[in-house]
Amino acid sequence: MFSFSAQAAEPVGILVVGDSWAWLSCQFGSFDAELKHQGYKSENAEVRAKIYGCNQTTEGGLKSYHLVEEKYQYKIREQLLKHEDVKIVYISAGGNDFSKYWNKQNTEAEETAIFEKIRSHLQNVSDFILSVRPDVKILITGYDYPNFKDFIQIKPYKEKFENMGRPSVLELNSALLRMAAYLSTRLNNSAGNINYIHHYGLMHYYYGQKKYGLEKKQTAHPSLISSPDSPESFGGDISMETPPEGCMRVTKKYLDAFHLSPNGFQKAFRHSIYMYLAEWLEEFSR
Repeated sequence: MFSFSAQAAEPVGILVVGDSWAWLSCQFGSFDAELKHQGYKSENAEVRAKIYGCNQTTEGGLKSYHLVEEKYQYKIREQLLKHEDVKIVYISAGGNDFSKYWNKQNTEAEETAIFEKIRSHLQNVSDFILSVRPDVKILITGYDYPNFKDFIQIKPYKEKFENMGRPSVLELNSALLRMAAYLSTRLNNSAGNINYIHHYGLMHYYYGQKKYGLEKKQTAHPSLISSPDSPESFGGDISMETPPEGCMRVTKKYLDAFHLSPNGFQKAFRHSIYMYLAEWLEEFSR
């Protein structure tokens, strides 16, 4: 991976921005756990990393349009100027917009309009970030398949499911993949410092889906999911929901329909490290 030296390197800052997938990864310690697992927290490592923004620029329920609001961009600007060691901005957004506006009865034009609004907001905040700190690299990160089939007992998820028209697993996963493909191919990356990654199929690979007889590590390897050369590519079985092992536990009785477990979030961040962040961290540590 990388070597160790007698003289500790200065950590490269990673500013996390966005919705509950960012916020919960912070609260669960999933970001730091994976950085430690990869050796980026070791005092004598030649490449080190540090997370910023967990209590400032992440928020459960955040939608992509919040990212273009002046008050939110003020928070982002503040963190970018306060922490000069921030060289990477890690953004999670779009899922709450999707569940609010998308319905399985949407026409193709209506669906595209939803995706375009999300794209424009993500483009706007990315351009804003680069106007403040043109030296940073941005990774916009998507999601993994939800589980609205087993875990809609919680009222907000019942409402979301009804609002989306009670889609089948295949209908919902297919729409999410269309959104990922739209975003991954239409964000303006002319300067080479805005990238997009999603994690669809990651939990199927690590945990399988026992009730359907799918064993772990039988679907596409993480290296084949949303790679830099093919960011729209996906893994897993799109007719299956994320398994219980990958879902966040809300109570002793109920699991979460959309959020991953602490270990699941850690694996999603590991995917981002392998695909993009490892190279960037090494680059910024030279």
